[in-house]
Amino acid sequence: MPPGYTLRTDTISVNGCNYAINMCVKCAVGPAPGDVILMEFIKLGAGCLQTWNAQQVLTYINNHIKTSNYLLMHLCLAPIPYPCPAQGPEYTFRYWLCFNIEKILYFGEEHIVYRPCDYDNWCEEKYTYCYNPQTQKIEGTRTSGPTMVGSINCGLEAHMVPEPTEYDEPTECFIYHSPCNP
Repeated sequence: MPPGYTLRTDTISVNGCNYAINMCVKCAVGPAPGDVILMEFIKLGAGCLQTWNAQQVLTYINNHIKTSNYLLMHLCLAPIPYPCPAQGPEYTFRYWLCFNIEKILYFGEEHIVYRPCDYDNWCEEKYTYCYNPQTQKIEGTRTSGPTMVGSINCGLEAHMVPEPTEYDEPTECFIYHSPCNP
C-alpha cells in the first residue's frame, strides 16, 4: 500500500445484496489532496440473487463512494467543508478498467470476489466539496477528468462473464465502462 494510505473495508447494499468493498484511502488533510481507490468488492451471502451485472454493481459502488455524505461523513470523517463557492481539498477517484471474478471459500462461507486484473490502466476523476448554506447540503464538483491513464487491455463485456462455479479459478478479464470509456 502506498505511504499515507489506509486500507478501509465497508459493507454496502447494492440492489438488495450486500457487498464488502475494500479501498485504499488517503483522506485530505488541510490543503493536501485525498485519494480513493476501490481495490475489490465481494458479494456477501451466496443466497442473494443479484439481478444486476458486474458493470451495474461496480458503477453503483463507484458513484456511492464519491458522494459527499459517504466520503466526508463516513469514510474520512472530515469536518464540514468550506462554504460555497470556495472549494475544499481535492479528492482523486481512480477506477480500474479491467476486472475478473473469482469464487472463494472464506471461513467456511462461499463468496464471489471482483478484482482488478490489470493495474496498468485506469480512469481518474477529481472532485472538490463545499457546503451550500442555502440548501444546507454538501455539494461535490468535478474539477478534472475523466482522464484515461494507460490503454485498456481487456475486451469482454461484464455480461459476457458469468460468475464462476469452481473455487479459486478466476474468470477472464472484462472491461468496466467508467466515465472515461462509457
